[in-house]
Amino acid sequence: MSDVTIKQFAEDVGIPVDLLLTQLGEAGISVSDAQDKITDQQKIDLLAHLRKSHGKKESLQITEPKKITLKRKSHQEIKMSGGMGLVKTVSVEVRKKRTYVKRSVVEEAARKRAEEEASQRRPTESKEQELARRQAEEELARKLAEEEAARKLAEEEAA
Repeated sequence: MSDVTIKQFAEDVGIPVDLLLTQLGEAGISVSDAQDKITDQQKIDLLAHLRKSHGKKESLQITEPKKITLKRKSHQEIKMSGGMGLVKTVSVEVRKKRTYVKRSVVEEAARKRAEEEASQRRPTESKEQELARRQAEEELARKLAEEEAARKLAEEEAA
């Protein structure tokens, strides 16, 4: 597409000129009347504005599919001999369906799952570590108390 007037563009799109002028104004494209020329970039800006205002979240870029499904069919005829010299022809149709998922999508899902598991594990691991630390402190305090008691007992016996 090349530069065309707003009047021609409105006719191509199939909307009234005054509606197109108001939409261009809302999109931030400065035009004064129907004889002004509109560039391809201004058309793209108008389209992006209209998509955004009508609720479409996708951009103008073409997005690649996340998965592709291939369906294949093959036809064969098998001749089977029956009794008494009769030959039967059997038609065989094989259908194959393969779905290929984009690797980045699968990896992203696995990464999210791993992050969720890690975030769920962190509180329990910290609680377990705190419990182990407390038990170690209690064990150390108990050993010190036993050693102190044994030392006092040894001093009393010696005295």
